[in-house]
Order: sequence, then C-alpha cells, then structure tokens
Amino acid sequence: MINLKIISSTKRPGRKGPLVAGWIEAQARDDGGVSVGTPATKGLKGDLATMKIVPLTEGVNFSMFTQFFNEKGEFAGNEFSIKSTKFMLDELVRWTKGLILIKENTL
Repeated sequence: MINLKIISSTKRPGRKGPLVAGWIEAQARDDGGVSVGTPATKGLKGDLATMKIVPLTEGVNFSMFTQFFNEKGEFAGNEFSIKSTKFMLDELVRWTKGLILIKENTL
C-alpha cells in the first residue's frame, strides 16, 4: 500500500499552503491512486535529496491562486489543475512502485 505524505513549506500563520495541500490530498483519495510558492518548492528539492527522498519534477502550479478560493475560504481547483494533479499523482505512483522494487532488491 502506498502512503502519501504531503509537505507544505508554509511557515507563517494565515498562509494558504495547508488548504492547497488538503485539496491535493482529497484529489489523491478521490483518484485512488502543487506547487504554490515555486521558489520554496525548488528549495525543498535539495533538502529532500539529502534525506534520500526522490523529488518529482511534475507539479501543479496555481497562477494567481487566490481565484481558486470559494466564498467559504475553501480551495477548489479548476479542470486544468485537476488534470495536472492527476498526472502528478500518477507519476508519483509510478515512481513509488519502481522504488519499492529497488528497496526490495537492496543487499
């Protein structure tokens, strides 16, 4: 079973990263199978590599992401972001399956 971990690099109170991360998590559960703040995402990739975590190049960018919040303050992606998220999650599953095989064959 694949265990999805979502990292939000947001540090300051009131930031929207956790809401976007929650939306991506919901998309992953719906599918069965983001990068807001692209500079922060690029910075995290180096940190992840030092922990032997493979960062994917696929991501979901939300240009002018404030337009994706409804009147209740909930994040809701559009058709394009939903398709991009599905592609990113499909790649994540593909990599995960490959890395499981590598891990099983370690000496």
